[in-house]
Amino acid sequence: MRLSNRAKTALIFVFTVTAPTALAHQGHHHAHPGAEATSPMTRKEGESEIKVIREDYKRQVEPIFQKSCMDCHSAQTRYPWYHKIPGIKQMLDSDIREARHHLDFSDGYPFKSHATPIEDLDAIAESIQKGTMPPLSYRMMHRNEAITDEEKKTVLDWVEKSKTLLKK
Repeated sequence: MRLSNRAKTALIFVFTVTAPTALAHQGHHHAHPGAEATSPMTRKEGESEIKVIREDYKRQVEPIFQKSCMDCHSAQTRYPWYHKIPGIKQMLDSDIREARHHLDFSDGYPFKSHATPIEDLDAIAESIQKGTMPPLSYRMMHRNEAITDEEKKTVLDWVEKSKTLLKK
């Protein structure tokens, strides 16, 4: 049986909006239930390191995240046309809430999350290395917003430098 282009588009659309958020996270939780995340901002001696990490993030990484991550992981969501469709709207809104709960880039670094800053950095690196972020469903509908190999390297280099600074 051969599918028309319209049928293929419809199938991709259905898959995209119904793919569970769990696929993107692969069941990964950043902190143990009930564990309280700590912020490096509580360490007076770490303020200069945080400033360096924040400046590097703003200059090198945030533009990449703007293109490929902020629709779900910030308050700067650019909603697609199909967000207006009842049922789909609720699913997308739920996915976005879940994404922001895990990691919210809205206010820059350090990110809002339920994990420690190092756990956040580890999760970002793992997601990029395994190709789970942005999720396949997002990439299918936003083909021009995929992270390039060069951008992946930029983010991973920033993660490593940041972790080194935080562990001082």
